[in-house]
Amino acid sequence: MTDDTGTESGRRSDAGRDSPGAVEPGDDGRPYLIGAAVTVVAFAGVAGYTLGSNSPAETATLASVLTLPVSGLSLAAYGVGLAGLVVGLLFGLVSLASRLDDADPG
Repeated sequence: MTDDTGTESGRRSDAGRDSPGAVEPGDDGRPYLIGAAVTVVAFAGVAGYTLGSNSPAETATLASVLTLPVSGLSLAAYGVGLAGLVVGLLFGLVSLASRLDDADPG
């Protein structure tokens, strides 16, 4: 049985490769991911600054172990640091999974 493209149903065709949304082998999505990471980290910084500037508290205690000062700049720094760490860890795991997938002979 054939479909509109003239190929047998159930088989992949290269006809979709010419479409604007198609991703060619070797195309790199890293610029988009880096843009998303920068956006997330910047948002964390702005949110931290806003919350810290409007907080009536002078210090915050985390897990009864660590006491941190609460100000706009300190919370912005904590937000940027934590968001950067999480995004970097996620991107590292995705990169590792991609390498392992590429190395898989099957």
